Amino acid sequence: MKKLLLMLCLVPALGQAGSFYTNNSGGGRIVITDRDCKMNGRSYGTLRAAYAYLENGKAIDACWAYLDGAVHVVYDDGERRIYPLETFKPLD
Repeated sequence: MKKLLLMLCLVPALGQAGSFYTNNSGGGRIVITDRDCKMNGRSYGTLRAAYAYLENGKAIDACWAYLDGAVHVVYDDGERRIYPLETFKPLD
């Protein structure tokens, strides 16, 4: 029930404006935004822009979508990862 309530609160916020983040295992963050996704010179329709960065400053472009109760992220190298929605927090 708590997870459902969190999802109902966060999904409208994701659809409005702003950016959200979760920490990654590389000492940086994964950031999802409300901007249109353009990666490797292409636009990706309904997908939103995202990026990740590591502790050493390396940045990776990505696109994301909310599907089946989770945040799906496709990175510019083609790798796809799925993250729990509740791990994302508003980016200040």
